[in-house]
Amino acid sequence: MKRLQSSYKRGYAAVILLMFVIISSILAQRVYVNAETYVKNAKETTLRRQLLEYNIAIKRFYAENKRYPETAKELSNFKCCLRQVYQDPMTNEKNFQLIKNENGCYAVSNSKSESFLKIPYNLLTVDITGKFVNISR
Repeated sequence: MKRLQSSYKRGYAAVILLMFVIISSILAQRVYVNAETYVKNAKETTLRRQLLEYNIAIKRFYAENKRYPETAKELSNFKCCLRQVYQDPMTNEKNFQLIKNENGCYAVSNSKSESFLKIPYNLLTVDITGKFVNISR
């Protein structure tokens, strides 16, 4: 009888340990996903701010020169526009693109990864309020 109770207690302890491991792994996975989302959201916020600065600088450049700049570097060389060429938070490189279409010239990220809007970053710019706007090429 004692043997039966002893094996029952060991089996019960193993089940409790297994449940603890399963619950811990589920919680750890949720924390990882939340941290990943937080980092992506912070990068998007930085990207929106930088794109807004680029787009305002493009408008200033156009007002002064009556033409759009060819590169982001050209904007930084012109005194009234940008203080520096920013690092794209999505690619970690200084490689913002300037896209010209019938509505004007806009800065976009060089990253092809998708935003929270399920649109690639290289197709998004920002409007004057800092919200993402899809541009077609």
